[in-house]
Amino acid sequence: MNRYNPADAALSLLLRVRRIVDTITEWSAEQAEHADTEAERGSYSTEFIVVVAAVVLFAVAVIAIIAKKVTDKANGLNF
Repeated sequence: MNRYNPADAALSLLLRVRRIVDTITEWSAEQAEHADTEAERGSYSTEFIVVVAAVVLFAVAVIAIIAKKVTDKANGLNF
């Protein structure tokens, strides 16, 4: 019987987030290449994207930890 594994779910979610971050980073780099002036290069937006990605990854990790603890606690209940 296949049981829900929070670690697998968290890993899958992390991989999806990683793909999204990679896509956004590639798009940002393409936009920077097409910028006409130094001020329009998008360095701020690239930094912003990296910071947001780090925050998202941290949040996903926290959610995975909480999900694991809740699952462990639920599996320990006796009915």
